[in-house]
Amino acid sequence: MMAAFTGMTLISILSTICVFMLLSCKKKLGGRTRSFGDVGYAACGRTGHVLVEFCVVLSQMGFCCAYLIFVGENMYKYVKPYVVKEDNVIWAIVPGISLLCWIPSLDILAPFSLFAVLLIFSGLITVAWNSMPLFGTGPDVQEYIPSTMPIFVGMAIYAFEGIGLAIPIENSMKHPESFPFVWVLGMVIVTITYITFGAFCYSCYGDEVPSIITMVLPDDLVSFLVKLGLCIALLFTYPIAIYPVFEIVEEGWCWRFLRAPPPEVLPGHHAVSLQEGVSENSFLWKRRLTRVVLVMITATAAVVIPDFSIVMAFIGSVPSNIMAFVLPTLFHIFVFWKSMGFWGRLFDVTLFSCGICAVVICTWTSMFGVNKPVGLPR
Repeated sequence: MMAAFTGMTLISILSTICVFMLLSCKKKLGGRTRSFGDVGYAACGRTGHVLVEFCVVLSQMGFCCAYLIFVGENMYKYVKPYVVKEDNVIWAIVPGISLLCWIPSLDILAPFSLFAVLLIFSGLITVAWNSMPLFGTGPDVQEYIPSTMPIFVGMAIYAFEGIGLAIPIENSMKHPESFPFVWVLGMVIVTITYITFGAFCYSCYGDEVPSIITMVLPDDLVSFLVKLGLCIALLFTYPIAIYPVFEIVEEGWCWRFLRAPPPEVLPGHHAVSLQEGVSENSFLWKRRLTRVVLVMITATAAVVIPDFSIVMAFIGSVPSNIMAFVLPTLFHIFVFWKSMGFWGRLFDVTLFSCGICAVVICTWTSMFGVNKPVGLPR
């Protein structure tokens, strides 16, 4: 537990430092750097922008994959007499999620997002209340497991990765100068919550703790309602999580295929005709079909890799790690290298190197875990 406390705290601090590095680059570059991708483009050109977009797509689709695994594992227990495999639960909810992803504006889903937060909080309280009698009695509690440390690092990075929201949050604040205090306070609260809840559950269930903690709840009505509420909340959160992927694919990668061409306007004429309406309608259905395909990709990944902890570790190892540590330090090196002193350059290069090493080691361990999940912590 001491190793976990230290690791979680260290990753939390380094994640916060990288956020401030990114904001320093934004301030230095000025101009129209209004997003993570803009900073990447200004610092490293088109390559930097593409790297940011790739990591956003991979991480957000990974989050959505984790949501589907969570729903599948929690609901399969109650529908087991009616379905053959847990995979069928995931495929059964795909049509509903696809329809939600057709919603043109996220404003409609905003109330459900707040509702999801309340349900998650109620889930934490319910798990803690039911686990209280088992506190300190967890079987096979081990002090330190070196072989699973890479998976822990990947999951910890996954837990703290929120750097993509830093610039949008600062841009939307009435008093942007208060951003450092707000971000640090939020990280302190989140870190304490992670450490406290994780240590509490491990002390209750030991090595037998499941990767999805709600699986420890008893078979009663309250537990069923909590699980059902969490699943519904995640289903409404899914379109919000995958929306950045839609934006990147539709407005960037496939815009020629998915965007209707502007109508030709002749002098003295209006740009309205039946043919143009048909063209716009066909492009609308192309975008909807593309969204369904992206949803199907996340569902397929959830079926192929059903271990929730491995999915989280992989997301933390590759896209989240690159976004949280590798890219911010890389951009900072490009922007501030000439103005930094020796110690500043040493810190940036060291953090960048550690990020690259973590990507390689954690990815290898996660892939090994996908093929041989036996013996990995759940």
